[in-house]
Amino acid sequence: MPVTVSRDKWILYKHTCSYEMIKAVALDVKNSCKTDISDLERHRMQERLTALDLYKTRNPEERPLDSINHRINTLEFWMFGYEYKSGGEKKFIFSPLGNLFLKYIADEQKLRKIFIAMMFAMQFPHPANGTSHTFKLYPFRLVFKLLTDKRLNGTLYNYEEELLLPFVKEVTPESYERLVNEILALRELTDEELVRRFQSDEHTYVNTVYEWEYYTQSLLSQVGVINKITGETLCKLYHPSKTGTGSVPTGRKATKGSITINSSCKRFIEDMLESYSCFDRPLNLRDPERLTIDCIKEI
Repeated sequence: MPVTVSRDKWILYKHTCSYEMIKAVALDVKNSCKTDISDLERHRMQERLTALDLYKTRNPEERPLDSINHRINTLEFWMFGYEYKSGGEKKFIFSPLGNLFLKYIADEQKLRKIFIAMMFAMQFPHPANGTSHTFKLYPFRLVFKLLTDKRLNGTLYNYEEELLLPFVKEVTPESYERLVNEILALRELTDEELVRRFQSDEHTYVNTVYEWEYYTQSLLSQVGVINKITGETLCKLYHPSKTGTGSVPTGRKATKGSITINSSCKRFIEDMLESYSCFDRPLNLRDPERLTIDCIKEI
């Protein structure tokens, strides 16, 4: 049987799509753990979240701390801060934006702006994400740039994000124009042609669908950054089954849904794009003249 290998793409974190969970974990790490994220404190955090009915083990065979580790990794992915080991101790260091988020935790309007700012700060390569270092861009600046491009009518369809965006490695004015033209060309395809595109590399596209529609898009709509429009199902894609397990492959629906920017955020995002361009080059995490931790702190 041939081995199927996915193409390099953006990796969007897919272990938490609950905004309330993210806020609860951030507050717990800051106030209860006092930024101590040792295994002992992670166990205690697990107990506290269970008491709040925010923690449940999905897989009974899951190792005890797997789920809590995913929650902390989610904070890192969305730029709340970073893990730092010093003297054998594991700490979570909140970024200035992470601290600002916690300061205004009861003000949803301010939280949306702070979360957007975190998205503008996110780069690939990411200090706590497995996206290949061959990707050199600010992914969500690109998403927002496209969502404010009049030629696209302020809309991105799910299939455009899933078939095109995760494979963009860098953004220049020239490559951006090519991408817009590719999106416009994709909009001319029939449903049958779109399905064939998805099925041409099912192993890769089932992951882009899962990461975008089931997690990222859902979270951003909860935050209030985007409006999520549900669309008709195009097709169902399947994760490959594990050889010899006899398990049934999990299916994911690729839809014709779309997103637009929430009107309350549009002006702020446009202002941010004026100051923080999607064409900027991200920091080099492998700068030979700097310690990696210094690069992470700057990011």
